[in-house]
Amino acid sequence: MLDEMVNVTVYYVTNHEVDVADLLLAMQIKSRLISDSKINSARPSAGSLIGAFGKKFMASMTINAITCHPDTSRNTTPIQKRLMQKEAAKVYTAHECNEEEA
Repeated sequence: MLDEMVNVTVYYVTNHEVDVADLLLAMQIKSRLISDSKINSARPSAGSLIGAFGKKFMASMTINAITCHPDTSRNTTPIQKRLMQKEAAKVYTAHECNEEEA
């Protein structure tokens, strides 16, 4: 590892009248953005999390529950209420096609 080439980006201050506190804050924000992007890329994807939840759910069920009547009382996932397309169109037109208000 010590004999590998490493790319480094160096930033220079070209305006010597800049406020040092502002410069340090800007560099902190840039550093945080780089760090956050690395953290986000290491997190599992949404599809992976859904698959893990499904596997856990299926593994918790008995053979009788899988083949006949599943018992979902131990899994408390709220059912998402969906707006029908016709109702959504009515709400949209009622607010004069303004998406934010609708």
